[in-house]
Amino acid sequence: MNISPLEEYALRCAVQLARLDNETHLSASKIAETEGISVEYASKIMFLFRQAGLVLSVRGLRGGFKLSRPPAEITLKSIFDALPVAKRIDPAFCEQYGGQKPECVHLGYCSIRPFWSMLSSFFDEVAGAVNLEDLLDPEAKVHRRLWHLTNSTVEAFKQGRVQ
Repeated sequence: MNISPLEEYALRCAVQLARLDNETHLSASKIAETEGISVEYASKIMFLFRQAGLVLSVRGLRGGFKLSRPPAEITLKSIFDALPVAKRIDPAFCEQYGGQKPECVHLGYCSIRPFWSMLSSFFDEVAGAVNLEDLLDPEAKVHRRLWHLTNSTVEAFKQGRVQ
């Protein structure tokens, strides 16, 4: 699975903002410096976040950006949804992989498409179940929490509880 640089850096920027107290703001230049990205790239991410209602911007000498809601109320899915990246599996997916034909030869009776579709749904389900506050803990604790979340979802699928 490919994660775009925009998704990776947007998530990093969001976690950086989640670590702030409610009264602190970060400028795009400070965010960029911390993450090792250009100010333009950090500004683009903040613009997308502002459009999606994820951050508030404050003008002035001590201005900058802060989350619009507590970190516990912002899911990773809402962050990814704010970005102009291709969906994991979109309706045109099968048309893209037709080989030398205009569309996939299995289009009418495909047993592969449900797998890709399920994988996309699984990603969305996990991203919707994890919020920014969850990512503020030490790496080992986050890893255990995500391991439990994904294992329980996979077990539900195996037992036929997820369709």
